[in-house]
Amino acid sequence: MITAQECTVTKEVYHKGPKLQEGMQYGEYVNNQASSAPTPLSSTSDDEEEEEEDEEAGVDSSSTTSSASPLPNSYDALEGGSYPDMLSSSASSPAPDPAPEPDHAPAPVPTAPQPSKVAKPFGYGYPTLQPGYQNAAAPPISGGQPSNPVYSGFQQYGQYPGMNQLSSSLGGLSLQSSVQPESLRPVNLTQERNILPTTPVLAPVPNLNLDLKKLNCSPELPGDSRTRIGFVTFDSTIHFYNLQEGLSQPQMLIVSDIDDVFLPTPDSLLVNLHESKELIKDLLNALPNMFTNTRETHSALGPALQAAFKLMSPTGGRVSVFQTQLPSLGAGLLQSREDPNQRSSTKVVQHLGPATDFYKKLALDCSGQQTAVDLFLLSSQYSDLSSLACVSKYSAGCIYYYPSFHYTHNPSQAEKLQKELKRYLTRKIGFEAVMRIRCTKGLSMHTFHGNFFVRSTDLLTLANINPDAGFAVQLSIEESLTDTSLVCFQTALLYTSSKGERRIRVHTLCLPVVSSLADVYAGVDVQAAICLLANMAVDRSISSSLSDARDALVNAVVDSLSAYGSTVSNSQHSALIAPSSLKLFPLYVLALLKQKAFRTGTSTRLDDRVYAMCQIKCQPLVLLMKMIHPNLYRIDRLIDEGAIHVNDRVVPQPPLQKLSAEKLTREGAFLMDCGSVFYIWVGKNCDNNFIEDVLGYPDFASIPQKMTHLPELDTLSSERARSFITWLRDSRPLSPVLHVVKDESPAKTEFFQHLIEDRTEAAFSYYEFLLHIQQQICK
Repeated sequence: MITAQECTVTKEVYHKGPKLQEGMQYGEYVNNQASSAPTPLSSTSDDEEEEEEDEEAGVDSSSTTSSASPLPNSYDALEGGSYPDMLSSSASSPAPDPAPEPDHAPAPVPTAPQPSKVAKPFGYGYPTLQPGYQNAAAPPISGGQPSNPVYSGFQQYGQYPGMNQLSSSLGGLSLQSSVQPESLRPVNLTQERNILPTTPVLAPVPNLNLDLKKLNCSPELPGDSRTRIGFVTFDSTIHFYNLQEGLSQPQMLIVSDIDDVFLPTPDSLLVNLHESKELIKDLLNALPNMFTNTRETHSALGPALQAAFKLMSPTGGRVSVFQTQLPSLGAGLLQSREDPNQRSSTKVVQHLGPATDFYKKLALDCSGQQTAVDLFLLSSQYSDLSSLACVSKYSAGCIYYYPSFHYTHNPSQAEKLQKELKRYLTRKIGFEAVMRIRCTKGLSMHTFHGNFFVRSTDLLTLANINPDAGFAVQLSIEESLTDTSLVCFQTALLYTSSKGERRIRVHTLCLPVVSSLADVYAGVDVQAAICLLANMAVDRSISSSLSDARDALVNAVVDSLSAYGSTVSNSQHSALIAPSSLKLFPLYVLALLKQKAFRTGTSTRLDDRVYAMCQIKCQPLVLLMKMIHPNLYRIDRLIDEGAIHVNDRVVPQPPLQKLSAEKLTREGAFLMDCGSVFYIWVGKNCDNNFIEDVLGYPDFASIPQKMTHLPELDTLSSERARSFITWLRDSRPLSPVLHVVKDESPAKTEFFQHLIEDRTEAAFSYYEFLLHIQQQICK
């Protein structure tokens, strides 16, 4: 491990030959836990020059050339991965010719390919007078499987259908219905208290015929024997390590000139992982004790990153940075900007933006050389994450944050780092990636959210891409869509696999165009909407102020409900009416206002606030929603009724509880899932049988104040509780920390801050927030 005074930069390199210059990209992760599945892929990889150009254009070259090799129908056959129902294809030859790729723009979606099967009759698959979106009400999840069918036939659809074909396939769509869908049922928010469903919220399903549903994407790597790796450590000087095969032990090479960083030897600092495995093990075992007695307290992070950039430029790859303090020497040095006395300000939160552009400029240089920088911040003091985060944001890297980290005094954080580092080093990864998103004429995309560099108006550069990344896009309607009944979106990713194969991955989404405002409301995906608003609020907080961002979130609720209220006839003027599809919108916005990124009036550390903003900008929707609005379950009465079976385990499915203290009872125990942390709140009068069978203690008084694990006990209650928590934990890339919180203990403060429906010192309760919204509408 690294001492508090010592920081380490670890670099893993996957040698693939010269870097490719242009193409398209996409990150993959489940977008909605309730209704999503691993994405069916449409990807190609060919070895002919003409076919390589087709890849960059987003065209399925298997349909335009007869020389393409057979297409494997399994992702495992190509990648060695384990995602089911995913399709990808690969050429029989290795990576393409090393000549730089031409800077082509992907061609638009083909407009008139020949259909691959007999067209269905006009209006096929539609009941009479069907609305633009299906009824949003859905049954509870069963078996942990998504409700949407997964398309698994690739050869049947050899070409991407063009806009004309897609539009004609939608023929017969009617936008009016004699029966009002559940999503449009008016809800009086001030009168209906129990609006939170007991099962996960599902996204609305577009009303498309069977053929088009198959074309829509379902709702979004370790190296081989060529893998190379190197190590750099730093304090006020920079230490390189010679790990060349044949040495008896690692050699440290020290560069003290941090103003003009150079590489002490050009060939032995990046070594083959397999050939130098024993030397690498020796270095990793020695590192924890190498600097134990040092009195050095400085951190030359900037010069160390410059050295890593020089080291990585010839090949590209990724740089893993472990930083424990404020950079204090050389380029990129930072000064403390946080005033602890201003943390509780209800008006102005300063220093949300970077103090220097050094880290952004370095990130852009790294991106140009196909190198991503991933930041692990392990610090108990202010480290100016708002400045440091830029090195990862603009190089398509990742940011990990461990506040109050200490290997001995904070074992839960140390365990979290260990688990997340293991996944980080072993998860799938793509290199030299670029992503292009296209859409039907009349629509345009003007703002992208995530970690990347925007190379042109619709082309995102990602030096690395991983399955845990999320992206959001803002659209605008530029022209009238009255002449079409369908709009299409297509995302194309061009990347190099960890085995050196150049690949393309294409995702297509078709949605109906509706003409009535009612159908617009019926098609609202409230979770997607709130996550996009959260991304926009982060940008507003940095470019303007936190106050402006908060006001914009409230105005979004006022405007949407005001517009809907004007369409509802015979409604009471004083009632706050929302369509069922938007009934959770005010609740989610209130949750955002109380989230660390945007809350005021409580003592929020600046680094904590900035990290929350970073998470909003790069997390997939399903994880971001747990961060915004946690899930609360009662777990002292888990039963098998309604349980699902996962990997021979019986997983209970307790109903969701609303986030209010009125749902807590001192006779019970409750689990709160906040995404990156789990809380188990144990009531003072909780049944001793549960405490003994699940927590392993005889009674409430004997439960320790700091408990971070559930013991493996041979009881039915223990098996049920651990099975449920394991199921929740396995569904996300980050490893949540578990805290057992006793009723009336000081640790309960953090738990109660997540009960967003209750009033806090500086924020409305949910009911008060509804009254505030109603007053704003009535002005």
